[in-house]
Amino acid sequence: MTTPIADTPIAYMDGSSWWRPRNYDGRYHGTLQLQQCMGNSLNIPAVKVELGTGIDRVVDVARRMGVTTLTQPAGSYQPSLTLGGYEVPLIDMATGASTLAAQGTYRHPQGILKITTHDGGVLFKDDPGQGKPAISPQVSFIMAQMLSDDSNRALEFGRNSDLVIAGHHVAAKTGTTNDFRDNLTVGFTPDLAVAVWVGNADHSPMQHVSGIVGAAPIFHGFMSDALNGRPDSWYAVPNGLHMVNVAGYTAYLLPGTDQVAQSQQPPAAPSCDEDCGGGGGGDKGGGHHKHH
Repeated sequence: MTTPIADTPIAYMDGSSWWRPRNYDGRYHGTLQLQQCMGNSLNIPAVKVELGTGIDRVVDVARRMGVTTLTQPAGSYQPSLTLGGYEVPLIDMATGASTLAAQGTYRHPQGILKITTHDGGVLFKDDPGQGKPAISPQVSFIMAQMLSDDSNRALEFGRNSDLVIAGHHVAAKTGTTNDFRDNLTVGFTPDLAVAVWVGNADHSPMQHVSGIVGAAPIFHGFMSDALNGRPDSWYAVPNGLHMVNVAGYTAYLLPGTDQVAQSQQPPAAPSCDEDCGGGGGGDKGGGHHKHH
């Protein structure tokens, strides 16, 4: 989506004091497209989008996508919510990714799929059912487009980082607490959702280990093995999105609005001249608690 967002200073009254979110690199990057703000994990634009959307609506969507820990009244949450200021279990992160992977359909995570007897009798078999609509297929598609395009994150991470899997379209996003106690990489394909956490068991801080250098290499290794030998697959444009070409971009008109939500068609699945992975710099986080 090419909606322009200003990465400029913002201050928010949090109780009796001012809260001023910052980007991981401590810099402001001017006006960028929304897809670039997300790809590069810029905190300030994330807060601005959250406040423009409404924190209560963000809470509602998060709950529908599988976040189980946001149990307080929606109006009680602060803007640090979008930067990870409230604890979310890793399984909920994976469930949220799977909701996007399933084109907006939430399914309750199930740890046991089947139980059989020694002679093959089936004692239990999970029935995933149809799931529940959480967000629209159109929004899920645009999110997948933004998170799978390596050019969207090149400003901060460089090209061909560990978020790239050669020969496959993969959506991926990193996250890091500003005290380096937790870092994550979450991502998905149409058939697989993965969430990786790196941290110390006693919750003590790590030494400048961010999502792109901590969790992302594990994510890269797992995804590479899981997708090895499998054909690349990606999403067809869902019904209801009207495509037009705007200045070299494929733009998507959201149903029921006259707003243009633009997202580059993902380039061909990467085939790195050199091994994919290992590129890019530090993770770009550092919000009130956790980064975007």
